[in-house]
This record gives sequence, structure tokens and C-alpha cells, in this order.
Amino acid sequence: MSKCPKCKYRVNFINTITLTRYSNRVICQNCDTVLEADKTSLNSFGVIGVILFLIVAKNANSWLGIENQLIGYGIGFIFLIVLTILFYFRVKLRVSKNQDKKELVLKEVQEIPDLPENYTRVEYLKIKFYDKSNDELEFIVTDKNRIPEAKRAAKELLNERKNVT
Repeated sequence: MSKCPKCKYRVNFINTITLTRYSNRVICQNCDTVLEADKTSLNSFGVIGVILFLIVAKNANSWLGIENQLIGYGIGFIFLIVLTILFYFRVKLRVSKNQDKKELVLKEVQEIPDLPENYTRVEYLKIKFYDKSNDELEFIVTDKNRIPEAKRAAKELLNERKNVT
């Protein structure tokens, strides 16, 4: 399992398997430290994964005696998923020298379209968070990695819900 070398907290599965050679940094949810994966290990896992996928996808039909080539590609894809899960357990993370978190902010928040004059970012986020449960909203309010507007929108929604009930 991928763990933070500083606090030994387990790093999120999705954050780990989406690491790439060019985007190899992730924030530990527990101690707020920026971590990075070794680019050599990322490259080797990528190359090994592609080679094994091609071998399994190409030869699965002859190994299993199946005539349909699509089934071979499906088996290769399942093999690739298993390899990705194994990658999560094998990748080693280290504390990054660059502790700047600005580039690690969620892209969807950075790419908010320009809003009309009378429409604020908080109102936009309130609409986006409307279907979330109270527990999810409370998590957003306490999450260190959220922007202040997201925390405020979640807090306002919680207050509105308390006033209604």
C-alpha cells in the first residue's frame, strides 16, 4: 500500500494509480505533506504494464482456445486492471522537495467558467454541492485542501438545511 513516509497514513487509491511521469505529486490527507513517486518506478510500471497487456491480449485466445479476438483484449484489459491494483501496493512515495500546493488544487475548481456579475463562486459551488449529504458537506467544511469558497458554500448549505428542519 502507498503510505506517507512522514506520518504512515495510507494514500488514496485513486490518487496513487493516476500518478504519471509528468504529474507525480499527491497531497497526504493526514499531514498535508506533498508527496511524489519515483519517476523511474512509474516508467517501469508503465512499460511493463503495456508489454504484459500486449502479450496477454495477443495470446489469450490461443492459450484458452477461443476464436473471438475481442475476448482476448478483454482478458488483457482485466489483466491490466489487476496490474494497476498491484502497482498501488508497490509504489514508493517520498516527501517532495517542492511543497507548493497551488498546482495540486482540483482542476474543476480552477476551470470554473466566468460567471455573470451577480453570480458568485460561492453560489456556483452551492448549486454544485446541493445534492451532497450533510456528512459530505461537513467533510468539505473541515477539509484542509478545499478552497475557502467551497468551505463557505458547504457551510451555508448546512445552515440552510438546519433552518428548514
